[in-house]
Amino acid sequence: ISGVTTIKDTASKLELAKKAAAR
Repeated sequence: ISGVTTIKDTASKLELAKKAAAR
C-alpha cells in the first residue's frame, strides 16, 4: 500500500512541477 502511495505522491509532484514549468 505504501508503495502505491509513494508512486501517486511522486506522480502528483511531477504534475505540479510540469504546471510550474508551464507558467
